[in-house]
Amino acid sequence: MRQLNGVYTQAYNRRHDKTGHLFQGRYKSILVDEDNYLLELSRYIVLNPVKAGMVKRVWQWKWSSYRATAGEVPAPKWLSSDYLLTQFSVQRKTAIRKYKTFVQEGLNHGPIWANLNNQIYLGDQEFIENVQRHIDVQEKDLQIPKIQKRPIAKSISEYERTAQSRDDAIVQAYASGAYSYQELGEYFNLHFTRIGTIVRMSRYKG
Repeated sequence: MRQLNGVYTQAYNRRHDKTGHLFQGRYKSILVDEDNYLLELSRYIVLNPVKAGMVKRVWQWKWSSYRATAGEVPAPKWLSSDYLLTQFSVQRKTAIRKYKTFVQEGLNHGPIWANLNNQIYLGDQEFIENVQRHIDVQEKDLQIPKIQKRPIAKSISEYERTAQSRDDAIVQAYASGAYSYQELGEYFNLHFTRIGTIVRMSRYKG
């Protein structure tokens, strides 16, 4: 990914006489609880071009795996769709029909990232704890962002419920590293600059 983001971008810019970034943001991978989120994630990916207004129908985007998974074009040898389809039925024709319906229904669904924790885990608390028990994160590994090494933060409502005051809840939630001034401001109905003032004042009190 570093080669793609760096060297390829430089070559592309030289070839097309362009400057700046070619891809938006840094690459990051996400650990997904396949039992609960695999289907949602597969649907989210193939619907992206539709929701972005690039095409009107999901099958019109020829660079996704949808048409091959749905049996509308021959699948390339490297594409493995059998596992995904068996989540709908063991009968392939039935599975494809249900898959198409499932994808279409996703047009009315919002983004799936509401349950994304620490920018890396897509799953519930049990899944996250299980992953953390089986992965020995070395602090010296500088490739792992600090936010991904932190324990999973509580919800803002939980900080609010257990804190002695609103301001204490704001300070504790911000200190967890999981919430920005903007997010806390939206929750407590305060301007983000007011959130910043509350956080800074707490440091002087300490």
